[in-house]
Amino acid sequence: MAKADGIVTSDERDKVSSIWDKLGLTIEQSKYCSQAFNIAQNDGVSLHRYVQEFVATQFDRRNSHKGTLWESAYFDRIVTRSVKDMAECLAYIHLNPIRAAASDRFDGYVWSSYSAFRKGEPIATAGMRFVYGEAVPDGEIADRHEYLLETLLEKERLRRAEEIARKRAVGYEIPPDPLTTEAMVAQKAAHIAEVQKSLVELHETGRAERRCTAKRELHEKEVVALLRANPGMDVPLLAERLGVGISMAYHVVGGMRKRGILEKDRRRGVWNIVKEV
Repeated sequence: MAKADGIVTSDERDKVSSIWDKLGLTIEQSKYCSQAFNIAQNDGVSLHRYVQEFVATQFDRRNSHKGTLWESAYFDRIVTRSVKDMAECLAYIHLNPIRAAASDRFDGYVWSSYSAFRKGEPIATAGMRFVYGEAVPDGEIADRHEYLLETLLEKERLRRAEEIARKRAVGYEIPPDPLTTEAMVAQKAAHIAEVQKSLVELHETGRAERRCTAKRELHEKEVVALLRANPGMDVPLLAERLGVGISMAYHVVGGMRKRGILEKDRRRGVWNIVKEV
């Protein structure tokens, strides 16, 4: 459809409105769809989300329906008019034959528009120029697109290697994938094992810290109870009553003093309990 400064024209909006009218929708509802076109063009927001939201709302209202109407999409993203977004989207499509093992070369699939571009076919060439720019030479377009394809293919190989490694780690028998290598799978498996080991160590450290905290709080409560009964009790006697070493008793009492729970009245030789634990 023809565009005017990147915005859908009034004629196009009228066409959309007429479609909604044929579907039995009101003028206000058709205006909503026209506004969605403008928002999508100006803000780079995916138009189909607006359409899905609108249709779902109308369906729920007319049919007293509750819950999900649309199935979840496997891969959903916004593609703007930037060269980066359009080129990556196009490269994603061009990699499909390799993902499906239909070809081992970027230009090896006969139905691929990239194969047609490399053969110099006008429509495919015009499409590549639309993405990369009319002023960019075809040779530079080919080089940039090949580099992008290599980059995305390497990411796909690593993703598949990690997926295989994760499934094998939990007991699944996964055959080798022609798109990746067993060396990459082994590398990912080693990385996953290292991450899991770190998580276990972190969990154990957390458990140990929680045990220490619980033990300290128990000692502090016992200290408060003992000093309330006998404010003049010294630290060695506290250690004996608590059943811990003297150094541990000094550590507990010192921590309680730092946190303002206890303070020593040196003139009277007694402990004051400032606040409860």
